[in-house]
Amino acid sequence: DRRMAAISSLAFNECHNCDAIFKMINVWDTMLKRPIIKAEITPKFNVIIDILNNELDTVRAIYNEQMELYEENGFITVDTNWPPVAGGLVWILKMINRISHPVESFKQFENPIVTSPEGEYVIVKYDEMTELLGELEEEIFSTWCEEIPQICNDSLTKTLLLVDPDTRILTLNFDKELDAGLKEVRYLKLIG
Repeated sequence: DRRMAAISSLAFNECHNCDAIFKMINVWDTMLKRPIIKAEITPKFNVIIDILNNELDTVRAIYNEQMELYEENGFITVDTNWPPVAGGLVWILKMINRISHPVESFKQFENPIVTSPEGEYVIVKYDEMTELLGELEEEIFSTWCEEIPQICNDSLTKTLLLVDPDTRILTLNFDKELDAGLKEVRYLKLIG
């Protein structure tokens, strides 16, 4: 059992994120119940809280950067080729997914560390962060929903084809704002 405790300790030390730690715990589940191995591994569970705190702090810092941009420019940085609204919503989903899987795994972890003050603090931080991201998502989408009908009405009142008076050639007069709105709708349908 002492050799297994040493091996499990080394394996735990090689886990650098919550997914790896919880996979290791699942694989070693029955072995971790042995007293010698349990005594070796249990003190290391505080690392889970440290990793979760670091991840939540990182997401909060990224969120704060994006909020500064949003307040200055009215949009957040999005992936290449994504329109502003759909790209912003995808960014929010990425941030939520980044923190939700590790924290949900932590909540399901059957260990006293989950109900400790530090564990409860991690869960509170997670709830606050998801609430902030949810509010931002609602704000971005509702603002777009308020603006798009007026943009569509203004764009659709313009003539679609124009005749150049000198050359008598027809040119397309499709409004760029309407095109952007249609692109947003297409991408929003893709993300559901």
